[in-house]
Amino acid sequence: MARKTKEEKALEARIDAAFKRHGSGHQFDIFDLGKVMDDAKAAVKAGKDLDAAMVDAIAKYEKVEK
Repeated sequence: MARKTKEEKALEARIDAAFKRHGSGHQFDIFDLGKVMDDAKAAVKAGKDLDAAMVDAIAKYEKVEK
């Protein structure tokens, strides 16, 4: 596995912080946690706002009770 650059580490730290801000109280499968983070990271790299990207990623994988 390749080493991460300082920029990649900083982005991951920002994504983790955004998840802590927006992920509280939402339920989703623990196996989807990586998908949430990957979706948010891809959206940020594509130029989307970090907080908006995290909210969208959480909403995509959130379990909704029916």
